[in-house]
Amino acid sequence: MSFINELRGECRLCQNNAMLISDHLSLKKFLIYSLQKSNPPTGKHLVKSLSLRLSIKKSLSVSCELKMDQPSNAPLSSPVSVIGSQFMAPNQFDIIVDIITTGNLVVTDIDHKIMLQVKSCDTSFHQQRVLVDADGKPIVLMRGKIMSEHDRWNVFRGNSKSKSDMIFTTQSAHMIQFKTNVQVFLAKKTGKKNVCDFKINGSWTNRNCTIYMGDTSTPIAQMSKMQSSEDVTNKFMVTIYPNVDYAFVVVLIAIVEVMKMNNSVIKEKFAREVIGGLSNIIVGALLL
Repeated sequence: MSFINELRGECRLCQNNAMLISDHLSLKKFLIYSLQKSNPPTGKHLVKSLSLRLSIKKSLSVSCELKMDQPSNAPLSSPVSVIGSQFMAPNQFDIIVDIITTGNLVVTDIDHKIMLQVKSCDTSFHQQRVLVDADGKPIVLMRGKIMSEHDRWNVFRGNSKSKSDMIFTTQSAHMIQFKTNVQVFLAKKTGKKNVCDFKINGSWTNRNCTIYMGDTSTPIAQMSKMQSSEDVTNKFMVTIYPNVDYAFVVVLIAIVEVMKMNNSVIKEKFAREVIGGLSNIIVGALLL
């Protein structure tokens, strides 16, 4: 009976994770029936039982592994409020992000009603963006030092630059990276110092990025391309999950957009320098 109880426990665990399929259930029923019909079980029944047991455990293991690789879309255990609870909604919804010009974004709902805007306000030594509401009132200031290590950005309440008003910081996970990998650290951390509170992963170029809770696979927002026949290169959709601060999501999008713009500028400059260097070498060789 210990084996039956163990098997029932395995199946119950899989049911709790919505991973039990009909094949597993039929195998379980047949195995339990086979054992109950033989008391004590004969050698023949034991061989069948052990074979079925191995088959079940292998199948369940594969299913569990495949399931764990997928992001969890389950409701968040607690609301995600970073900038303000007034920017949260109980249900999932979509927003449209429109890149008007470099550093300037307009965020609307699916009915094209303006919700938020991001405006550029750079200084000589810092790249800056300010998030404003539909009436133009400042909500947060984003500030990144030009050519800083790991593209570090600090986000403050209102127009403040005071450390006491800092909400969170962002940085690239690596100095050199080919895909988007940005970490977010809250100013008032409650967890481990070196573990990020949120992360952004994916392909920014393909408009396929996801924002996750901490170092987990639990998403809070998902970026995707616009489903439209018209040319919408500078527009994309973002799905906001229930009880998630959408102003916080927009700020992260604005920061990553600047990071990617900076990377493009650096790559173009490097390419020009390489081409220029090759041209000088060729000219020098011809003059010899």
